[in-house]
Amino acid sequence: MESKSFDLAQEELPSWINSTLGELTIQGKFLELSEFCEQVIQEYPNSIIIWNNLGNAYRQLQKFAEASNAFRKLLALNPTLSDGHSNLGATFQDISAFNVAIECYKTAICLDSNNLNAHYNMGLALKSQGKYRDAIICFNRALVLKNDFVEAHCNLADAYRCEGRLTEAKEAFNKAFSIQPDNVFAKHMLDALKGQKTKSPPEQFVEQLFDQYAPTFDYELVEKLRYDLPATLGTLILNRADGKVVNSVLDMGCGTGLFGADIRSFCQTLEGVDISKQMLQVAKHKNIYDRLTHKNIRDFLSKAELNYDYFVAADVFEYVGDLSEIFSLISSKTQKRVTFIFSTEHIDTFEYRLENTGRYSHSKLYIEKLCCEFGYTLSHFEIIKLRKEMHSFLDGGVYILESKVA
Repeated sequence: MESKSFDLAQEELPSWINSTLGELTIQGKFLELSEFCEQVIQEYPNSIIIWNNLGNAYRQLQKFAEASNAFRKLLALNPTLSDGHSNLGATFQDISAFNVAIECYKTAICLDSNNLNAHYNMGLALKSQGKYRDAIICFNRALVLKNDFVEAHCNLADAYRCEGRLTEAKEAFNKAFSIQPDNVFAKHMLDALKGQKTKSPPEQFVEQLFDQYAPTFDYELVEKLRYDLPATLGTLILNRADGKVVNSVLDMGCGTGLFGADIRSFCQTLEGVDISKQMLQVAKHKNIYDRLTHKNIRDFLSKAELNYDYFVAADVFEYVGDLSEIFSLISSKTQKRVTFIFSTEHIDTFEYRLENTGRYSHSKLYIEKLCCEFGYTLSHFEIIKLRKEMHSFLDGGVYILESKVA
């Protein structure tokens, strides 16, 4: 989601302030940027540039109330600034207040019909609401203003995909890919739409996807998509432990800590690993994990000492595909009997398949094959309603495996 930095020529500020603002932003030092802005705003309380930098810094720090306040101060100084309304809208969008965000974008566009970010961000907000036709209009308007806007091509393509207009989706992804041949999102989604069977998505694809979702992930998943898998897996563990405290749990692909929050009070040690820094930042604020690690799951398993009683992957393998390496590492590197609990998006045929959503589905037959190959006993399997997808629920497979280590 884009925010706009105003042209520094709009007002007079000492050069050292301008250079400091620029350097801290480029270096991604947003805490230092916010502190610097709070300091210099005392001397320059009517500076639009400083208020805007302060708002952007607070957005990056996920301090959305403070960000909103900064952008409101900016608009109090000049209510006709289109970019100010657009940036305020982006802040509301950060907290899933999509209707309020859209009204801000509409105001921004009324003030400046060529406001690229307002058109694009309004498309993102509408897409998040499932209003794909309206989102398509916004993305196309953004592309009229900037035809090589790769992110707009990708989101236009994804909106077409959600509408079932797969030919147009392929065309839009191809356009993005032609502009930026190393764009991992366009490449992976083209593979998905063409029915290619890849072993895993590009690591950068998964990291970027979840970094983008981090601020609104809990709300989107739990409130909108009626996702209760963490509680389901937590109950399975508690039933197996017969009410006793579990020694140690590794939450693989822990995300924002939804599963960790359910299991924390029932385990002595809880660790999480995830590929997304932004997701881990949200999980860290919840203060429920003994340790969090930013790493690809397979890299973590290959290098860490795996002294855990439970390995859990809640809604994670949809972004892995070929599971053989993960199964092998847990089996070969654990020296005691362990329990491996996970979910999949379920299919009855094939082994695993890359769906046109860009996610993978897995069959029970495939999991059974891996159990035989790597020495697990399948002790529990059930099909559940995983979460909502469009207007219906996805079928999910829930598995409990036991390693055969004596």
